[in-house]
Amino acid sequence: APDLIETDERRCPPVILLLPRAKAQDFDAYAALIGQLEHVPNRPRDTNQDTSWKSLTPGRIPAAVWSRAAALGLARHHVVIPFWSRIAVYDTPMQVDHDIEMQVTPIGREGAFDTPAHHRLMDATSNVGAGAELEHNIRKMREALVTCTRDQGWMYRRLVFERVAASTSNNPGIWTRDDLIAGRHLDAYERLGSPLSP
Repeated sequence: APDLIETDERRCPPVILLLPRAKAQDFDAYAALIGQLEHVPNRPRDTNQDTSWKSLTPGRIPAAVWSRAAALGLARHHVVIPFWSRIAVYDTPMQVDHDIEMQVTPIGREGAFDTPAHHRLMDATSNVGAGAELEHNIRKMREALVTCTRDQGWMYRRLVFERVAASTSNNPGIWTRDDLIAGRHLDAYERLGSPLSP
């Protein structure tokens, strides 16, 4: 089968991308990119999601949402980057996240995934944890390939993922730009009792 790595003695498992729990709800988006998702250790990371979000989002939020936020006493920066989700209030503002982790985007096409269409907000704990968890999962996949093939080269050569797997989601707090434009984050803010900013 084409998804198996041949060795002299056995057939190794396919190269699986195990998603971090904060990305489990994105399974279908990752699965649609199988054969394109890849990883190399120490890939340079030069992204502009924060600048993009803060510069583009305010102008897309309609006047009615701004007026409602002002009536609720919310600072403008909290309208653009809330400190709450649909179900929780956080100690720090949310962070701008890539729906497809930059660690595994197609090499040479990273810029196509660092665009407004791929940016959203995620609670900081989930966002920071997702990167570390993904790095751990990839290292475990590399170690499994080394064990199977007895070739240490799998610890550093390029991996192209052949399958995606996911465990149970940790239900991260997420807002999309469309949520903010529609004022859905303000609905949640009121539902949560108009919490004070951290």
